[in-house]
Amino acid sequence: MIRAAAIALLSFLSIGFAAATPMECAKTSRAPVKFICEDATLEGLDKEESRLADLATAAPLTAARKKDLSESQASFRKTLSACKDAKPCLQRTLIERIYRLRQGYADVRSKDAEGTSLGPFIASCPGLDGLLDVTFVNVAPALAFLSWRDKSVVLQQALAASGARYTGAFGAGEAQFWNKGKEATLDLPGRPRLNCTIQDVGAPASAPR
Repeated sequence: MIRAAAIALLSFLSIGFAAATPMECAKTSRAPVKFICEDATLEGLDKEESRLADLATAAPLTAARKKDLSESQASFRKTLSACKDAKPCLQRTLIERIYRLRQGYADVRSKDAEGTSLGPFIASCPGLDGLLDVTFVNVAPALAFLSWRDKSVVLQQALAASGARYTGAFGAGEAQFWNKGKEATLDLPGRPRLNCTIQDVGAPASAPR
């Protein structure tokens, strides 16, 4: 399973996706912020979030789970709207919702070949206070959402000689996640480099929202 997941991840990261034009986005987007349609990265995230939300809604859920999904989607839309035209806020809100949907509803992971996201992969990084959940979204540029315990960070793909390297601001410094197959390294400000092993895709221990 680990090898299969690693091969799928490497294949996924090598694929490019065409962005819709602002006019096409405006016709299909259900986001309350039209600014999203003027940015290829945000438009790609919005499209993937909508796809996953549709799959979750169509899944055979209990009445309680359907209510939770409806309430969490409404909360997500409210948070997204509050971002207005602030791209960092819009980007983080969208990618975190993608992670939450993929984490909490197994059915949304049933048609990954049709989308742009993968994960959450569960990575073990000795020295980190908890398992690391990693979700990738192949927009332009590609993004990774890392979450562990009560911490999370959005990273953007950067140049790398091999594998896939993601970097981004975290706290007072910069975080970096570099993976090749099932092996990865995690760099956090003020801490020594951590060597990680990607275990598999699945629902992490943290509760879905």
